[in-house]
Amino acid sequence: MESRIKSQRASVARVRELMDRADKLSDVVTLEGELSGRQAELEALLARQASLKDRTSLATITLSLSETPVRESAGTTAPASWTPSPGAGRRS
Repeated sequence: MESRIKSQRASVARVRELMDRADKLSDVVTLEGELSGRQAELEALLARQASLKDRTSLATITLSLSETPVRESAGTTAPASWTPSPGAGRRS
């Protein structure tokens, strides 16, 4: 989204530069129409970005935690908070 907004801002700036250099009234009128369309597109992108930011800031995350019993290996005791990963201690 950011890259589209950046690109659209650059596009608006280019049309404004062309308007500054336009000599004929017909060119100015054409460029004003083009500028208007590009500004509308930029405003739509900014509104969409704001809407997405609002949605993500209000998003709910549900987390479910459960406890799994720890198996102890023969002769080894592990702290209750540590569970060996599958394959731990194996050599390839």
